[in-house]
Amino acid sequence: MSQTCSHRDGILVDTKPSGLISLRNAILDLIRKYLCPNADQVNPPTFVNLQITQPFKTQYTSPAEELILEIDAMSLFRHTGITDFETRGCYKPSDGKIYLVRNKWCLETLIHETLHACSINSQDPELKRYEQLFDGLTEFFTGYILFQEFKQCYTDCFSSFDQQCSMTYHNYTKLWIALCNFVSLKNVIGIYFPTDKLWDDEVKEFVNRIKNLGFDKFSNPFGRAGLDSITRFRIICDKTFGNSYDDICEHYKLYSDFSKVNDT
Repeated sequence: MSQTCSHRDGILVDTKPSGLISLRNAILDLIRKYLCPNADQVNPPTFVNLQITQPFKTQYTSPAEELILEIDAMSLFRHTGITDFETRGCYKPSDGKIYLVRNKWCLETLIHETLHACSINSQDPELKRYEQLFDGLTEFFTGYILFQEFKQCYTDCFSSFDQQCSMTYHNYTKLWIALCNFVSLKNVIGIYFPTDKLWDDEVKEFVNRIKNLGFDKFSNPFGRAGLDSITRFRIICDKTFGNSYDDICEHYKLYSDFSKVNDT
């Protein structure tokens, strides 16, 4: 796997820390353009004391108004407990901040984490039991925005299997990509972004919208927690959409092809 993004020098490395918020806000505008006009960060930002380990050990107090910052991988581990040192970034709801890992994050990372900052599961801790489904949906929306606005990054990086910044959470993401080969992605927006309705009611409407399209066998994929929900989702969609759904999920070139995603 390539250890560097082929577009990093041109797009990201020259981004100064003072410019991160502008880049984050530009991504938020794209989320509003393509997915949810009212999307916004769901958690209030707070001031945070960080133990920074590189380039030298120091303590840094991130002010409440700082919504996004770069830190090294060890500092991220110390602050969040994330043990995967391949992680390129994360959004921490309790801080209301996006953390980007220096020299590893890319455009995909920032889009993904900005989406997390706007999602209902970052607002409601009870939905953490569906973390895998939300991670997949987040990466699906990330790929969709890259496909619409950053075709070169989408082609060379996201949809390429051998890049550091290629698609993440394959087993979860492909479920949503395959689903939206059959139904419009507009049908799933209400279960991701907060609305004025209860989330359970949004899920019921999501299921009913798909049933009303003629897919009578479709049912609630959030019926069980954790990995069981992934299995349940796959079984429901296999029964609903047949072998064509399974074919998409089993072939990388098919489930990484966003030109087939229905967005009408």
